[in-house]
Amino acid sequence: MKEYCEKTNGLLFDANAPNNTIKSRPRKIVQPLIVGLGALTMSAESARQLSAAFSEASERCLTERPCGDETLAIVLVPGIVCAALSIELGFKAMIMEDGKIAKGHNLLKLFHRLGPWSQNAIVHSVGLDRKSFENELAEMSEAFVQWRYVYEYDEVKISIGFLDKLLRATVSAASNERRA
Repeated sequence: MKEYCEKTNGLLFDANAPNNTIKSRPRKIVQPLIVGLGALTMSAESARQLSAAFSEASERCLTERPCGDETLAIVLVPGIVCAALSIELGFKAMIMEDGKIAKGHNLLKLFHRLGPWSQNAIVHSVGLDRKSFENELAEMSEAFVQWRYVYEYDEVKISIGFLDKLLRATVSAASNERRA
């Protein structure tokens, strides 16, 4: 595993650090998304499937991997980018399900385009009051763009805990909306 750490740009953590908020999760199987060679027509269902696929990619990036003497490595930036894109696509799936056009990357603006049921389900699942939720979401509303181009910024911040809760809530809400 030492070779893995040296060949990737994984962020290294002390395994015993008290503030280590990224935890390994049990593995799950996600149905693969099959895309042909032609153009992908974006529909609510394809956005939902892509959201699930990017959620899985994020989980793989953000899962701790042993990397030598009591050190753990994660691939932080790609994990954040995949999580943010998964949330964006989940929001877009729910917006399209309501027959609306879904464009842009700003998560707060997309969230406000969701129907009340979807908004309430996500806020409740994240476990914050509405005002705190919207403040947290506003702080990371451009996460996909910022973290995709992280090298162009002097400083970027994100709450990994909120990102993880929002990711799980969004994938769940998008999946439940399809069944509704």
